[in-house]
Amino acid sequence: MDANRLWGIYGRHGMRLYGTDTFTGWANDRAFALLTGEPSLDLNICCLQPGATAGDAAALLEVIDSVGAPTVVPVSTRALGAAGERLRTAGFQPLGPEVAMWRPPGLPVEVAGPFEVRLAVTADELVAADRVVAEAHGTVPGMLQRVFNLDAWRTGEVECWMAWDAEEAASTGWITRGEGFLGVWEMMTSPRYRRRGAARAILQHAMRVRAGGGPEGTLLWASPMGRPLYESLGFVVFDEIVPWVRGGTNEELAAIGAVVQPRPGAG
Repeated sequence: MDANRLWGIYGRHGMRLYGTDTFTGWANDRAFALLTGEPSLDLNICCLQPGATAGDAAALLEVIDSVGAPTVVPVSTRALGAAGERLRTAGFQPLGPEVAMWRPPGLPVEVAGPFEVRLAVTADELVAADRVVAEAHGTVPGMLQRVFNLDAWRTGEVECWMAWDAEEAASTGWITRGEGFLGVWEMMTSPRYRRRGAARAILQHAMRVRAGGGPEGTLLWASPMGRPLYESLGFVVFDEIVPWVRGGTNEELAAIGAVVQPRPGAG
């Protein structure tokens, strides 16, 4: 698998997902930035891909600094070591390892469960999805309207899938389509429904319904907490990464399963 090709496609999917007036997107051949400007780590995502250099890191940092939000930068373990060191000098700190994953085309087995999964297609359903995101982030509602490209949602270019427990929204996730791939983004579950299979239900159903939109497979980025779920659904690793973060709260770091690596010489 060509990791740089897959990263590039995933980054371009993100450009469509977050393409609002306040969004800052940037890319070169070995890096990209998806910066919403929100005070939340997982809404300001960048990447240094295999082969990335200190020069790529410096160019990326210029974009990050122009936005000034908490940011996470997954750095491929196949990037040059100087790229990570350039982030360190700018105040970033490495976390425990994570992975970028790809699932080959084909229908996942869909197991019956307690949740009904369907597309969010009305304004009321989008409001319900926004409540799930607010509960998952511990923030006030309104984030979806600020950061997601709702014009693309209205035209079906990006999709919001939801898992419902009767009349209550339990989980939500966004799916992008393009260049022969599906992209999975912002899988969020209300704390009241975690570890009950809501996110699994969304992925199983959405991938079955949209199999024709991803003839080359499905892409996502997985934290240690999410990796077992994705592996059980047939995803495999296409790149090992180390996320570097600057800013963010202890709660945000815990939510992504982060293990902060000690600084050299720390006792």
